[in-house]
Amino acid sequence: LGFNLTYYRTNTHNQFFKLPALAGDMYAYRYVNAGDIQNRGWELTVDATPVLTPDFTWKTSLNFSSNRNKIKELHEELKELVYGPSSFSSSYAMKLVKGGSIGDIYGKAFVRDAEGNIVYQTEGDHKGLPAVEGEGNTIKVGNANPRFIMGWNHTFSYKGFSLYFLLDWRYGGKILSQTQAAGVTEYYMYDATNLRLREVSLNYTFPKKWMQKTKVLKDLQLAFVARNLCFLYKKAPFDPDLVLSTGNDNQGIEVFGMPTTRSLGFTVKCEF
Repeated sequence: LGFNLTYYRTNTHNQFFKLPALAGDMYAYRYVNAGDIQNRGWELTVDATPVLTPDFTWKTSLNFSSNRNKIKELHEELKELVYGPSSFSSSYAMKLVKGGSIGDIYGKAFVRDAEGNIVYQTEGDHKGLPAVEGEGNTIKVGNANPRFIMGWNHTFSYKGFSLYFLLDWRYGGKILSQTQAAGVTEYYMYDATNLRLREVSLNYTFPKKWMQKTKVLKDLQLAFVARNLCFLYKKAPFDPDLVLSTGNDNQGIEVFGMPTTRSLGFTVKCEF
């Protein structure tokens, strides 16, 4: 049994910010170093061999990680910072706000009462329709980062055969479907939680005595490998991994994403 647990907390100071120039400056913008962003989290790895016999072995490994980040300070002249391609769409904005987190998504949302129910308009041309707030993308509608991610793999070995599979679990985080979005941002936000069968492989290693008879090969392995096989659970109507960017500026944004590819293949490994 193997066990590794890590807790970390880091503060990153003096981020690079672009600010409007001061009155009388020759340039339109100026750059300053400021800010304090804190990251803290846990990383856990557990390895075990529940079954070990001369013919059969079961090995398993679990990896868990969770990270929380908080914007402690920006620049004194910055109440918020919109980052990423702000001209791409008017239905959302990625913002850094003191007290918030990297990955916060802002947009328009439904007005709700103290119990969380949507408030409907009672007069005017929009009577009977839900009331909306956040024109100009001023309401936080979610955060793209998961609460935690976990991978759990198993390897079963019997004589020359070996079966391996990997489960990936992402819990929490929100994703915005720009493909569907046409109006209130909140309506097109989905829970990115999902559990998928990430990989399966079946290997066969030929007996050494067979290889000795060939007088050519020392080792011969055949393997079938399949990746991205299926979801065992998901809430979004699309693959939550299909985001506009893997960078900080557009995590949690889906835009006309093509379905992810399922791959199947065979490998042959020879040692002479």
